[in-house]
Amino acid sequence: MYLIRLKRNVGKIDMIVRIILGSILFALGALRVFPGGHLGAVIPVILGAALVVEGVSRY
Repeated sequence: MYLIRLKRNVGKIDMIVRIILGSILFALGALRVFPGGHLGAVIPVILGAALVVEGVSRY
């Protein structure tokens, strides 16, 4: 019983971390912080959006 609760809590933490890190990556890409011109901005935005979507789908 304890392991089921522990697994559920780890899943929630994983979801929260994915949403937060995805949002940060999305924002930094939108602000063009990474080098590489347009490609340096597009790749982090796509990866950040994918992390946010994956985190939300885990909820």
